[in-house]
Amino acid sequence: MNDLEILGTITVALIAALPGIIAQINIRRLQNASAANEITEGASKLIRDYRARLDELEELVKAQGEQITRLEAEVKTLRRHRREYRRGLDVLTEQVKTLGATPRYCPPEDEA
Repeated sequence: MNDLEILGTITVALIAALPGIIAQINIRRLQNASAANEITEGASKLIRDYRARLDELEELVKAQGEQITRLEAEVKTLRRHRREYRRGLDVLTEQVKTLGATPRYCPPEDEA
């Protein structure tokens, strides 16, 4: 075989292989597009799931904030009542002493 025949054979082989090469390139593009689509769908689902969880947590934080506000108001009321009871206890203790008796209970001084 001479060079021209070899070149002709190679050219025919390349022409014959060209549709297969083009088909492989297209298949690869489709596979890449499919993979990209699956990744996008997976990421979208994760985002939806995380958004739903975030919404739940925001509701929980809101409810806890409201509960904290209620509890702070309750603590403030209880502290006010405690001061009033302490004043009343001090008045009664002094009244018992004024009558010449010894009180059976005297609140500690450090709780005043």
